[in-house]
Amino acid sequence: MQLPVNDPTLLIPAIAAVTQHLSFGVTSNLTLEQPYLFARRMSMLDHLTRGRVGWNIVTGYLDSASRAIGLTGQMAHDDRYDLTDEYMELIYKLWECRWEDSAVLADKARDVYADASKVHVIHHHSKQYRVDAMHLSEPSPQRTPVLYQAGSSACGKQFAAAHAECVFVNGQAKPTVKTIVDDIRAHALTRGRSTSDIKVLFGQTVITGRTTREVQGKYAEYQYQRHVSSEASLGIDFARYDMDEPIETGKSQAIVSNVEAMTRAAGPQGPNASCSNRWCSAAVRCRSSVRQKTWRTN
Repeated sequence: MQLPVNDPTLLIPAIAAVTQHLSFGVTSNLTLEQPYLFARRMSMLDHLTRGRVGWNIVTGYLDSASRAIGLTGQMAHDDRYDLTDEYMELIYKLWECRWEDSAVLADKARDVYADASKVHVIHHHSKQYRVDAMHLSEPSPQRTPVLYQAGSSACGKQFAAAHAECVFVNGQAKPTVKTIVDDIRAHALTRGRSTSDIKVLFGQTVITGRTTREVQGKYAEYQYQRHVSSEASLGIDFARYDMDEPIETGKSQAIVSNVEAMTRAAGPQGPNASCSNRWCSAAVRCRSSVRQKTWRTN
């Protein structure tokens, strides 16, 4: 378990108050956040930052997070994306449709803030959500914040094509990344969007230090911490495998795009697969700790 995990949204107004050109992207799990209250919070942040806030949309992957809010466990991966369709439909109504552009009058002389005829109640009744209310915040500079998304599974790409303005792509071989990006943009075209509507962000981890030895030590520590935390994101219980036993990269309810990337890296699996193409638990659990010992003894 990773602790502490504090609420990043509380830091944004303070940082925004002393900056002008810095924007803020907030990761928020829509399976854990009620859309009505979340829409108000993001509108307020958009006001306080003067239009410098974005939302990284995630559906979650941890059973522990679901149990923390009273669920029995994590929803199935594809079911979570079905939920997102309803969530986004509702939240767009709150941000975009409830206040007309000319609703705010701010007329002190008449003591009238808004034209009530231009502020509308939403009546949204769907499988997951039922809302009969008006959006409590007046339109913010962007109304809808910049939308980020990071999934590159089949469902994730469809979601990105429909909603995302920026898409994070895992660091993989260039041909694989190109296939993912081309697929997302092709789906976007079928939804009436332009391929230029979606910006693709490719992540890089840069490790700095005063000497090569210091950088190598930091890298070894990073590798160790990364592999320790990978079990949760992959949804695979490494404890079921012996140290030299190949790990099956099958269906997962966690971060499916990560599992798919590992499956591609593993190559053919099964009793006839070559050792070099098998993703072994020994490599995952021991490689980093061995590197650490090497750097610390040299």
